[in-house]
Amino acid sequence: MSTYPASGREHGFDLLRMLAAGLVFYQHGATLTGHDDWVRVGGFTVGRFGTASFFALAGLLAGTTRRRPDVWLWDRLAGIYVAYWLTLLVTFAAVGLSGYKPFD
Repeated sequence: MSTYPASGREHGFDLLRMLAAGLVFYQHGATLTGHDDWVRVGGFTVGRFGTASFFALAGLLAGTTRRRPDVWLWDRLAGIYVAYWLTLLVTFAAVGLSGYKPFD
């Protein structure tokens, strides 16, 4: 089994996850611009391959962590929800100031 770097991160896996997320981003961009034919490869779309790859890598990394499950889950929730609520707050402020859509 490979040894983990001091930071506890596998940077090669981070690069693969970034590539997978980039495929999903590319799929969305091509769809929005009307170029759906650009994302088909052998009957599949690159976005589906990116999504499947991203979740497979995430599952692999979650399954091979050395942290206890409760500590891992708490760290994931804290990291995700703090960013989620900050992004939501900024988005609501921008929509409220711009008047783009009404909300109450």
